[in-house]
Amino acid sequence: DEPLVYVPPQPPPEPVVEAPPLPPQPVVLTRELAVSCPNRSPPEYPTTSVRMHEHGTVVLRVVLGENGRVESIEVKTSSGYRRLDDAAIRAVKTWKCEPSIQNGITVRAVAMQPINFTLAGD
Repeated sequence: DEPLVYVPPQPPPEPVVEAPPLPPQPVVLTRELAVSCPNRSPPEYPTTSVRMHEHGTVVLRVVLGENGRVESIEVKTSSGYRRLDDAAIRAVKTWKCEPSIQNGITVRAVAMQPINFTLAGD
């Protein structure tokens, strides 16, 4: 005869909880928004900037939503003049863009968009 050994009951295993899926990351567009945004009005050159001979290039980081609308804009590289940077942002906010598509699904997209402000004779 083998002796009886008491084995205490084991607690049930912890339930496995799956983490919610991460939202898809935006697609990074490798080109400017000229192709994605066919209706792009140029920025208005601020009158004060013209008078003060302010010029330069601002680079904007633009996020397009799944519907193709501009979701957010951030100045990545300033032109050196707040008036020009603000004029570029105001213009890009009005752009109408096509949604970006990946694997047949519309997705958010990010692009770096340079805007040049140049004056004749400079």
